[in-house]
Amino acid sequence: SFTESSAQLFARLGPANQERVIDAYFDSSVGLGYRLGRLHINSCDFSEGNWSCCRAEGDLQLATFGLERYERAIFPFLRSAVRAAKRPQPQAAAAGGAGGGDAA
Repeated sequence: SFTESSAQLFARLGPANQERVIDAYFDSSVGLGYRLGRLHINSCDFSEGNWSCCRAEGDLQLATFGLERYERAIFPFLRSAVRAAKRPQPQAAAAGGAGGGDAA
């Protein structure tokens, strides 16, 4: 899982150890070759604090939506995994409620 906690622990490793961890999981020539990972939306049990991508409650227009917390640690961690896998990994987001939504 690409959680805030796992991403922050990964960021604390030195570059050589980061490469070893990523290769062990995502590089099929030297490791397991994983092609699927979980990315939480908003905070989860493995986040540092309780937070939401929308900073204002009831913001149905998503005017306060932002991915700043992901940019700090989670996205760099995810990008390292994609590079090690040597091919783009499809990303999808599920929309709740009637009518569904577009996959990203």
